[in-house]
Amino acid sequence: MVAGSKNIIAQELGRVIPLVEIYKNVGSDNIQCDVQIAYDSKSAIEMAKKVIRKQLSDEAEELQDKLDNMLNL
Repeated sequence: MVAGSKNIIAQELGRVIPLVEIYKNVGSDNIQCDVQIAYDSKSAIEMAKKVIRKQLSDEAEELQDKLDNMLNL
């Protein structure tokens, strides 16, 4: 669940602020890029809570449906 939540949260974050971009020539045809980004931590925590609550709610509904099906047999 944690891995799934991390992926969903990363997708939901959307707007991040690039702080530093460093480009470096490596070899003849390659460029190395290092980027540091920032995001408002309060917004990130609220987003994470929202995503985890939604995921838990979806899982609870799925489990309730399975239980209903088992008891109806």
